[in-house]
Amino acid sequence: MVLPSGFLVGLLGDFVCGAGLIVCILARKELAGNWAMQLDLKKNHELITSGPYKFVRHPIYTGFLLMFLGTAITIGMAGGLIGVILQIIGSFLRIKNEEALMTKTFGKKYLEYKSHAKTLIPFLL
Repeated sequence: MVLPSGFLVGLLGDFVCGAGLIVCILARKELAGNWAMQLDLKKNHELITSGPYKFVRHPIYTGFLLMFLGTAITIGMAGGLIGVILQIIGSFLRIKNEEALMTKTFGKKYLEYKSHAKTLIPFLL
C-alpha cells in the first residue's frame, strides 16, 4: 500500500472518480455529433468551445484521468499510481495528434481558442 486505507481515503477516491465521470458525461454531451472514438472529423464538424470546453480543450481526457486517479486513491497501491502515469502519457500522445488535426482543420480559429483554453486542467495546464 502506498496510500493509507480507510473510510475517508475511500470517500475521497469515490468523490474524485465521480467528479471525473460527471466531467466526461458533460463533455460528451456538449460534443454531441462531433464525437468519435477514432480520431476523425465528422461531416460539418464544428469547433466546440462551450460547456466544459470553455475551460479545457480536452475535458473527456480530464474526466478519464480523474476517474483513474480516484480509483488509484481508493485502492492505494503503487500499481494504481503507475496506471495514472501511463494514462497521462497516453493522453498527451493522443492530444498531440488531435491538436494537429484541429489546427489543420480550423487554423487561426483553433489557435485563438488554444490561447485561452488550457489543455486538461482549468487555469493551470
